Amino acid sequence: MSSRLSDTIYLNAQHKKTLHAKKKLIAEADEALQIPFRPSKTDIADWGHYFHCPYDGAALNFSWTNNKKFDCPSCRRVFEDSPFLGGWMGMAHGKLGEAVKHLSFAYAATKREDYLLKANKILLDYAECYPHYRTHGKIPYNGPGKLFAQTLDEANWMINLCYAYHIGKEHFTKEELEIVNNQLFLNAATFLSTWKEQQIHNHAVHITVAICMIGSILGNDHLIEQGFNGDYGLRNQIRKGVLEDGLWYEGSFSYHFYTLESIVQLAHITDDTRLWSFPEIKKMFDTPLLFIDNEGLLPSLNDSSSSISLSKYAHLYEFAFSSYGEEQYQMILRSLYGMQPSKFKRVPQDSYSLFFINQFVLNDTNCIVPCCKNNQNKTLTSSSSLTKISCENGWQVFQKHAPFGGEHDHLDQLGLSLSLKNKPFIRDPGTTRYSVPVHYDWFKHTYSHNTVSINGSDQPPADGKRIKAEQCEWGSWVESVVDWKSDTYLFQNLIQLPESMSSWDVESYKDCSIQRFNAITDRLFLDIVTVNVPEKREVDLLYHVDGQILHTQNWETSQAKLSKLNQDLFNNKREMMTNGSTFLQWKANEEIVNQHSWCSSKTMLYLANTPDNPPVSDRATLIQRSEPHQSITFINVFQIATDLPNREDENIEVIHSESDIRILVSTHASICGEFRLTKGKNHHSSTHSYFSS
Repeated sequence: MSSRLSDTIYLNAQHKKTLHAKKKLIAEADEALQIPFRPSKTDIADWGHYFHCPYDGAALNFSWTNNKKFDCPSCRRVFEDSPFLGGWMGMAHGKLGEAVKHLSFAYAATKREDYLLKANKILLDYAECYPHYRTHGKIPYNGPGKLFAQTLDEANWMINLCYAYHIGKEHFTKEELEIVNNQLFLNAATFLSTWKEQQIHNHAVHITVAICMIGSILGNDHLIEQGFNGDYGLRNQIRKGVLEDGLWYEGSFSYHFYTLESIVQLAHITDDTRLWSFPEIKKMFDTPLLFIDNEGLLPSLNDSSSSISLSKYAHLYEFAFSSYGEEQYQMILRSLYGMQPSKFKRVPQDSYSLFFINQFVLNDTNCIVPCCKNNQNKTLTSSSSLTKISCENGWQVFQKHAPFGGEHDHLDQLGLSLSLKNKPFIRDPGTTRYSVPVHYDWFKHTYSHNTVSINGSDQPPADGKRIKAEQCEWGSWVESVVDWKSDTYLFQNLIQLPESMSSWDVESYKDCSIQRFNAITDRLFLDIVTVNVPEKREVDLLYHVDGQILHTQNWETSQAKLSKLNQDLFNNKREMMTNGSTFLQWKANEEIVNQHSWCSSKTMLYLANTPDNPPVSDRATLIQRSEPHQSITFINVFQIATDLPNREDENIEVIHSESDIRILVSTHASICGEFRLTKGKNHHSSTHSYFSS
């Protein structure tokens, strides 16, 4: 008797909608038949991140037959020995786990016996070897593995093997079943249960999903309950790790989808209806759609790759559409598949999710799908973690005001990303592979982000708070705050933070607060940052620009220390003293961008070239530094020079008093607009106005 999963794959494989997916699957299964690599009882796999170039972060070229020397496709350097050999071994077993899954899917779709025989042979090989593997691995923030070097990799490998067993188990002999059940799956379940993380974390989701999947395929209710329940079981991971707004608490869209993917994988196999009792799961599909831009891209916050495209997650939205049937998911899929006009990166309709679903996206050119309620063209979108404001001319800003996200946080509360005409100008670059030195040396620190650093140090854990966000006739605005008046934060008792990985400076930030007000009109972006300190502190406001500064004749070579980080990260350092008001110009994406800067105190400006992502190129870093004794306000206004009326430069004048801040925008002939913020008790915008002529 075949499994429900196998029957579903077979039926869907006969549908014309899965034609491309079936061809792709058969090609990958045919390739898997030729894999010469076999598991050995002496294999010791290391972290897959080690199989990357430490200079530029590129994945090294992988070959099944070459495990001695590994070349980088980007810089052409060649690497050998440790840790690259261990990284190769981790990649090899990870790929073999994927291969056995593809073989089992291909068997279910085609009933070709050679696919089944190869898949089951791999499972038997692993069953023979697995008891001989020894616990190892000292990866930061990770539990150990047996075959792999971390519990997370062990869990993901096991999830792939669970698919294969679930489809092919009826074709084992009784003796083979006993070997595979006991020596492989029950052995792995015991190991994963022992090292299940005692915290809310994406790793713990994958580990508990793997335990639940092993329980499901073996019909072992005890294992299912062990994975599902308990203080840090899957139930509490979902209920406590997903924020009220639907984002995964670690604050990275990469990890948001990574977490969601493992839950979807469990749904493919389990008949446990409890999984659908969580409203949080649907929110996890919905919330990212609020923050995509018109090209389907999401901001690279915290530990994310430098570019996050919804096109990578089409398979998840196939599952969402099949499960919930909502038209917003169909609209997203039609945009990704090129079935309707869109600037999204087009992807082929060939994901393996098509084999598991119960309804397909419409491909009728006469079919009009109603607009998505989470329209990416909204000018204001705000959640408890993130706010996006934009306008029709392609200006867009993201402001981060999230709970502290634990291991994957970048210590950059109230961080900023700004795009002009749909091109990045000031952005958060995410990070590289974790084995690349610049990850821990640069991207994990406050100073690599567009926010405030005090005394050149990292922000300690704290929760950002959005005060208010509003859409007005003239544009949209958001104001947020973060403070260090106490050392508590939302996830304090739910996550683990090893002291050796805690880079922040508690004393520098004690009793300090940062407020940020951002607004976009049809012709300018406004950034107002106020920092309150209890005594004299060095305050740096940072902007990392995708562009180059113009008119550098007033800048002098600088030997100043920029942050507490390694100074080798800062190249071509320059400085310029100001009395509080400065006009700068940038060239970015063939546009000239004006930056009017004002500060309530004397300010030193610094420029430097710092690592971009990937780290083969640089960004221009602008630092506005002052040393207030109590409070300081920075005001920066950005405009695209070529977009100004009659291309006439506008002047920005700031009038600062105890009761309000007035920002006058004018030409030599007239006042074009006025922005007024009346100071409230705890923040700026108790009242505000903007008038534009």
